[in-house]
Amino acid sequence: MFEHASVDGSSACCAATCTAQRVEQVESSDEYEDDNEDDTNTEAEQTCTPHSVTTPPSNSSKRASSTSTTARSPSKRHKIRAVRAVSSSLIRHNEIQGDRNALIGKLFRERAEQEEAARNEHRLRVQRVYDLAEDIGVTLETTPELFRAVMALVKDDTHMELSFKATPVERRFMLEDYKTVKN
Repeated sequence: MFEHASVDGSSACCAATCTAQRVEQVESSDEYEDDNEDDTNTEAEQTCTPHSVTTPPSNSSKRASSTSTTARSPSKRHKIRAVRAVSSSLIRHNEIQGDRNALIGKLFRERAEQEEAARNEHRLRVQRVYDLAEDIGVTLETTPELFRAVMALVKDDTHMELSFKATPVERRFMLEDYKTVKN
């Protein structure tokens, strides 16, 4: 593989102790960059002292492997107008879709809350019918026929409302009448 290759040592690398020095570097701004962006970047330049005197130092400079220097690299911008237009259009589209999805999620949550509130209200109304029936002495143990009428009464919202407005005597009459009609 390395047949007929000569090695002269100019590209040799040796282990060294490195110290980082801060250097200010100014990049040229092109016509597509915003004016309010910072044009200066700081990059760490390394000075190394070799451990061994016999191996010559490398002439190549190596970029720092730290994320602190790569995190400040300038944003990559597309210079072609069509690419920039499509890119900005896609960004706007993603923002609109995100807003749309958030709105739909909010509507589903509100609808679920309304349905749960309606179910809770119905449960409370049914419990109130059973409590009113118990107040007039209708229970499963004492009057099973009238209790069946109460169970049938809670299936109809109109009759439940009517039983709420009725007096205890009228309520008992409704249950006895409801018992004869349903059987």
